Amino acid sequence: MNQLSNIQFVCDDATEFMKKLAKEKHKVDVIIMDPPRSGSTKQFMDSVKILNPKQVVYISCDPTTQIRDIQYFKKIGYHTHTMHLYDMFPHTSHVESICLLSAK
Repeated sequence: MNQLSNIQFVCDDATEFMKKLAKEKHKVDVIIMDPPRSGSTKQFMDSVKILNPKQVVYISCDPTTQIRDIQYFKKIGYHTHTMHLYDMFPHTSHVESICLLSAK
């Protein structure tokens, strides 16, 4: 509808899809991830390392697991560029956290 040809949306298990992309050595500019409360999988993040995008946008509903995963991303060559918290659920203790990671 918007006549965009440089974007792709996939409905699949994220870890399996990322492993497949890494195995096929696809070129990826940006990865946008929004894992469940348990956080990302090591296999997903290892696939990010292989694909080596310039940026990763990490959206999380659990800042604790997001911080754990960001520490792993630091080990594989990414640094935190910016982070913002959003209160999308007023009158609850839940916040959404969005972090931009950039390749070093």
